Amino acid sequence: MIIERLDLIAHGRFNQVSLDLSAGPRRFHIVYGANESGKSTTLRAIGDLLFGYPTQSFDAYRFQYRDLRVGGV
Repeated sequence: MIIERLDLIAHGRFNQVSLDLSAGPRRFHIVYGANESGKSTTLRAIGDLLFGYPTQSFDAYRFQYRDLRVGGV
C-alpha cells in the first residue's frame, strides 16, 4: 500500500494539515524533527486511518474525540 497524501484534518495538535508523500520514484520517506514536533502523532494518524480510531485516543486533547478526523489518498 502506498500513501500519497496524509490529511490531518483535526488530529492531535494538527488542524487542516496535509503531508504530500507522493514525491520520488521509490517513495521512501524519513520523518525527523525536534521533540514534540508531531512525529508520533503523525504515526498514530496513519494507524487510525488504516484501522480506525480506538475507543480512547491520546490525540483528543485539542479536539474532542468525536471531532477527530484524518484522511488520505
